[in-house]
Amino acid sequence: MMFMGMDDGNIYGFAIVNKGMSLSQDIDIKAHSKRVMGMSYDSDTNHIMSISEDGKFKCSDLTT
Repeated sequence: MMFMGMDDGNIYGFAIVNKGMSLSQDIDIKAHSKRVMGMSYDSDTNHIMSISEDGKFKCSDLTT
């Protein structure tokens, strides 16, 4: 998986497919109201942690 934090607060997750030649968007999370400044993914718990210019820290469970 590859994750991108956006200026609008969304986080997108992409699966790398076709031997790395293309991406498939699998995840779309409205996590914040302002720019995502940092993210970390924990593959053991399937959680993505993010911080934003809105001053909030979020921990999102990707299994739900």
